[in-house]
Amino acid sequence: MATYNLNEILKKRASAKTASNPEEMDLGDTARVKVLSPGRQVAKRFMRNRLAIFGSVTLIIMFLFSFVGPIFYKYGQDETMYKYEGVVSSYAFVQQRDEYTGYVLDPEVSYNRSVATKTNSNINQMEPKGQTTMLMYGADGKFYTLQKEGERIYSLSQSEGTRVAAFGSGKVKIGVLDLIGKKIKYEHNDLGAGFLAAALEACKGKTGSFDYDGATYDFEPGSAKKSYNLYAQPEEGFRYYGAELGAAFEAATLGVQDGRFEFGGKTYAVVSPEEGSYEVHELGEPKTFMMYTQYAFDPVVTALPLTDEFKVKAIEAVYGAGTFEATRLADVEAFLEEEAHAAEEETQPEGEIIGEDEAPADEAPERSAEQTYVTDTFTVAPSQEHEGVFVVSASDGTPYAELNSLVVRRYNGDDTMDLDLKYAIREVVQDMMASSARTGTLTYRIPAQTETGKNVYDEDGSLVYNDSDMTVNRRTDKEYVVDATQQKYLIDKFAAPSWDHPLGTDGDGFDVLARIMFGGRVSLMVGFVVVILETVLGVIMGGLAGFFGGWVDNLVMRLVDIFYCLPTMPIMIIIGAMMDASRMDVRLRLFIMMAALGIMGWAGIARLVRGQILSLREQEFMTAAEATGLPIGRRIFRHLVPNVMPQLIVSATMGLGSTILTESTLSFLGLGVKHPLATWGTMINSVSSAAAMEQYAYIWIPVGLLICFTVIAFNFVGDGLRDAFDPKGKR
Repeated sequence: MATYNLNEILKKRASAKTASNPEEMDLGDTARVKVLSPGRQVAKRFMRNRLAIFGSVTLIIMFLFSFVGPIFYKYGQDETMYKYEGVVSSYAFVQQRDEYTGYVLDPEVSYNRSVATKTNSNINQMEPKGQTTMLMYGADGKFYTLQKEGERIYSLSQSEGTRVAAFGSGKVKIGVLDLIGKKIKYEHNDLGAGFLAAALEACKGKTGSFDYDGATYDFEPGSAKKSYNLYAQPEEGFRYYGAELGAAFEAATLGVQDGRFEFGGKTYAVVSPEEGSYEVHELGEPKTFMMYTQYAFDPVVTALPLTDEFKVKAIEAVYGAGTFEATRLADVEAFLEEEAHAAEEETQPEGEIIGEDEAPADEAPERSAEQTYVTDTFTVAPSQEHEGVFVVSASDGTPYAELNSLVVRRYNGDDTMDLDLKYAIREVVQDMMASSARTGTLTYRIPAQTETGKNVYDEDGSLVYNDSDMTVNRRTDKEYVVDATQQKYLIDKFAAPSWDHPLGTDGDGFDVLARIMFGGRVSLMVGFVVVILETVLGVIMGGLAGFFGGWVDNLVMRLVDIFYCLPTMPIMIIIGAMMDASRMDVRLRLFIMMAALGIMGWAGIARLVRGQILSLREQEFMTAAEATGLPIGRRIFRHLVPNVMPQLIVSATMGLGSTILTESTLSFLGLGVKHPLATWGTMINSVSSAAAMEQYAYIWIPVGLLICFTVIAFNFVGDGLRDAFDPKGKR
């Protein structure tokens, strides 16, 4: 009788069953036990959730876009884009000078400022009368003569005066008596010690008079304490302060009055210090210390320096000998080459060629060496080609500068225009003056410029020129403005999407796509850092409260209640205002914002962890852990917290979306990250007005969609994890 081994029969049956149907397994099979492991089951349930998969794929794309994309993209988040663009602006002004500019001829002369400031008004009084000389008496007791030296040129000279006589019906001021110092400050001539003694004895009370040497003098209180003004009473005829000059002198004096005249080979001036009284002064040798002219100086070569000494001597030569000696640059060509090289370095840092996407530097380079000057003889002569223009030529006949009363300058006042362009503009203006036209036009090549007004140079160091259509507009009969279409190297603000900039540029000329990439880095980093900080604080506080209970639990929960009651947004507004006031660094500002959001958001996680630990600490495995003598920290963080981890993962994942929204809101309100650091919130804030949002939709719509997709993706992933960890929740 055959015997059967039951175990062998069961093994054969199991082998045959497995061979016929590999997918079918029994509960006791090892492979089935492996399939039913919790981790694989959670992953399998998560993978069945299509929305969770969509959210995961979206987040992977967002991370690749934000952290990998900038590595391969050619622009940075704060890289400014530039472009050449024709801009119509006020390029120059033209002025027919009717005011005189003063040049100091002798800086050693001390003169009365009020006399110099009235020069233009005095000339305006002289010219209608055909007057060529005006005598002025300064407050400093000196005489000034304004003399017409030539067409549009006047000189101002100074002379010392000595009073020789007085006449008229008014009182003549002698001087001021100082009772404290016992001295007299005479207006002109010193009357000696006897007169001082008589004045000291007589000057008492408010007013009065006294006699001295056959003449009567009046006194009255002066402006200073214990001082008196002394006056000589009027006398019939002339009163001399020295030798009498005779009837011929008196006749010459009376014939001039308030002017100057020559007598006996000397020059005399008549002034009226008081109403009705006149004084005659003998004038000393005049010293010409200032020259006034309506001519402006135009160097023949742009940027060629002209010293004040050169200008004064040139003005003198116009009405004088026609020649003068002055210093000039020894090598003009070397100077121009150095200027061009300096400008090239200024516009092209480190030898780079200016391109459409490269901004010029603003710092001016240092000059390589000082220029050498030599003394030369210059000739000043009227121009043969242009009426009313004087040409200053060097000894070799080379034109060095020109004098012209029709001034052409850049609109900002700089004298950086070519002389040929000045003449082209002057010709249009003169035609407008002759025809009384309101506008005139011309076309001329002018240098391309940067946004700050600096010239642009090519790779060879040569100026970049463009044809410009210019319009000359009459402002007044003597003032004209030249508007020009000029190619300028400008910041490419709010450029429309193009192949080079797929999402265009923003108001600072930054590439929007690059800003979105870098902004995603910051926004995602803020979300993860804040959630990690919230989770760490929440786990520690909730773990302590749930494990120890009693007064510890009561203390932590009251602290949680306090944090729940804190108004998060007002506090963040206050923190943002404080950081604004302290002008904090943008990166430090970012760290402070993340810390503040993390500290203010841990209360919810602490309450969740506490509730889970309260239920877990009564389980058998915790009793066993306590029985084995494990320390408290190990029991909490080794056995309790890992069992709470599924709920923490779900809470953290769903909290990431709200954190990103909070950061975007704060940045939009200007309380979060500041320029130039990019975040999605600050990018939307750059087009916050209704008009800007309508006009520049290509900036805020992509950013808004990314925020929406990211927040929705985190919520989908959170929902998927919640369902995967708790399959009963769907029943």
